[in-house]
Amino acid sequence: MESITKSEESQITERPLRLEGLAVQEIYFSLGLLAAKKISTDFGVAEPLVNHMIDQEVVKSNLRFQSFENQSKYDHVSEKYYNLSLENERLVEVSNKDSLTGLFNRRGAEIAYSRLVDHTKNESNRRQKNVYDKHDSQILIIDVDNFKLTNDTYGHGVGDNLLSKIAKIMTSNTRQKHVVPDVISRIGGDEFLILMYGAPRNVAEHTANAIRNEVKDLALYDPALKSSVSIGIGAVNVDLSLKDTVDLADRALLQAKKFGKDIVVHFDDLTVTS
Repeated sequence: MESITKSEESQITERPLRLEGLAVQEIYFSLGLLAAKKISTDFGVAEPLVNHMIDQEVVKSNLRFQSFENQSKYDHVSEKYYNLSLENERLVEVSNKDSLTGLFNRRGAEIAYSRLVDHTKNESNRRQKNVYDKHDSQILIIDVDNFKLTNDTYGHGVGDNLLSKIAKIMTSNTRQKHVVPDVISRIGGDEFLILMYGAPRNVAEHTANAIRNEVKDLALYDPALKSSVSIGIGAVNVDLSLKDTVDLADRALLQAKKFGKDIVVHFDDLTVTS
């Protein structure tokens, strides 16, 4: 009987194997084919039949190995795209944030307002109301009084430090643990916006005055430097755009400036007195 030739041994054993998972099984499979052919030839089994069986097993093994290779490539691609997705989410988050204060920027405010409107309408549908309450949320516009004078007198570093401190005050005095947390955005150099979902007027006014009082008590670079904020409030009407809603709160803010600054004014008071 013929023994296994070197070329046959090489054909069976010379396969690109990685010593992990299925690759280990492939080693045992190759050794098994060698042993099977040796035993079969020793016991007189027809060599063509043995070769045919071996060929079939080799084909099956190749398919299993290719499947393993393809899965490995798929896993690598999937991980690559998953990491890319995470990076894109991080970039989107960064693009919606103000670098100085860590608050949302104007674009972040627009996204938050759109979600607030959708949430309000969806909640109305869930409760099976024919109409939704158009005024169950509030928007606050906060402007730092005399901020240009602060920058001109003490420099932009002091001005930036003041903005950062005011941002922290707003964060600590808003409902960050609410079911729908208040959203704070820096929408201009010294102007901030707060969206308060499901907040009646008295809650918004209480929040605004808490912020105003704490800003007034800030310890600053120079004892002669006094800080204060003026705040305008408007009820959110989900049928209006963010721009139109901000315009209402801005009118209240303008009135607060006319009253002498360091004051809170609600837009509804303007309509009553007009």
